[in-house]
Amino acid sequence: MPVRRSAMNSDIIVSFLKKNPQYKGIYEQLETAVYEPQTAAWFKARPELKGYLEKAMRDQSSPREALDGAAKKFAELIEEESR
Repeated sequence: MPVRRSAMNSDIIVSFLKKNPQYKGIYEQLETAVYEPQTAAWFKARPELKGYLEKAMRDQSSPREALDGAAKKFAELIEEESR
């Protein structure tokens, strides 16, 4: 994957995509890609988010309950990290 957006226009990438058009969609997704936050709280929160989403997907909670629970947990983790 290119490190910078400008690298998408490099001869190497352009040539690669001409020879391998099946990868074009992957590179197009970079236009809307975002990086995950690089904070300790995020790395603790990510598995929590997974748990809340899974509960909602398995109908063990409503989507609203899952989002509210995740938001509360995230706030706790952020507060914990800021101490």
